[in-house]
Amino acid sequence: DVDGAFDVVLANLVGPVLVQVAPHLRARLRASGSLVAAGITTQAERDVLSAFVAEGLGIVDRDERSDWVRLVMTI
Repeated sequence: DVDGAFDVVLANLVGPVLVQVAPHLRARLRASGSLVAAGITTQAERDVLSAFVAEGLGIVDRDERSDWVRLVMTI
């Protein structure tokens, strides 16, 4: 539980947890801010991205190393 809105929100959590907390992370992001989500396996990426798209975010950068994905998203 953190009050306020921020320019950058970082979340290094596994995919299913990111899906679950997507609305809460979005609520902490300023309109011009960026959300960096990591800890996502390639298998979970589609579900994670769908959860954040449903919250009004779009992907601006993606990086993949081995089976892990990092997404940068903005509103």
